[in-house]
Amino acid sequence: MGKFGPIYRAMFNSYNGSVHDVNVYLLKNVSRLPDEQLVKLTSLLKSNIAAGAHQNVVSLCGLSTVGSDVMLMWEPLHQSVLRGVLRESRCARFGTEPFNMASFLSSERLAAIAIGCCNGVEHLLKKNVFPTHLSTSNVLLAERGIVKIGGFGLAEHHALDMTTESAPTKLRWMPPEYFKKDQKLIYNEQTMIWPLGVTLWEIFSLGGTPFTSLRQAQTFIDAMRDGSAQLETISYCGEAVTQLLSTCTSHIPEARGDIRTIIKRLECISADAKTQINLCYREDFPYLPIITPLEQQDE
Repeated sequence: MGKFGPIYRAMFNSYNGSVHDVNVYLLKNVSRLPDEQLVKLTSLLKSNIAAGAHQNVVSLCGLSTVGSDVMLMWEPLHQSVLRGVLRESRCARFGTEPFNMASFLSSERLAAIAIGCCNGVEHLLKKNVFPTHLSTSNVLLAERGIVKIGGFGLAEHHALDMTTESAPTKLRWMPPEYFKKDQKLIYNEQTMIWPLGVTLWEIFSLGGTPFTSLRQAQTFIDAMRDGSAQLETISYCGEAVTQLLSTCTSHIPEARGDIRTIIKRLECISADAKTQINLCYREDFPYLPIITPLEQQDE
């Protein structure tokens, strides 16, 4: 069950005879929803319609009405969640075969995942759609390893209850502007680059928990307000990765740059991925900590 009705797995026969796996979200008796819920549903749906289709975005494929019922057809949502894939990739070191890599995801693959996330965010920004809960927990890894951004509108698999894994709260992914007192956060490219930077950090850290040095929620909030909150350095990443993450999570919004520049920098990193993301395994490989309770913190 989703927030507004049941979700079904289905097959879609297109006009050219091809068959596709889809999910159908059935919204029953929409006209009978309380006004507050109806307004919320309409607002969420508008975001998905505005986003259109893109290979790196969880896309709404079709919409149909039958009386007061609405059927929404989505790309398959039964896909692996990126956060889980990154964390499970660390288990490569526990295999029975000899190993020499710290993850079953190669350096090149991590760079490609990062670029895919940025391409999806770039598309959404062009459509004036803001994924308000951007993190690896709202990114799906679809067939052929294609990355798909969710976390906006109804395209949030946790909102659709498509997984039993607990979703992290937004707290540790929100930009510093969000924590300023008496100031409402205005979403724009710069405010979106901060959570994108944290998401990139998650990718290169193989699913680490961000800001683990700030254990208490209030301590974290205070550090965001005074500008002292910094992501932990990933010691096995090169200078280009470190500088990119630092730029994306600058406490000065104007210093974060633009999404197109970030993609170009990632493409350069991808060309030298083994050097910039050195996953050669050793006994004391510096995996960054995963502390799930910190991810569940709220204000």
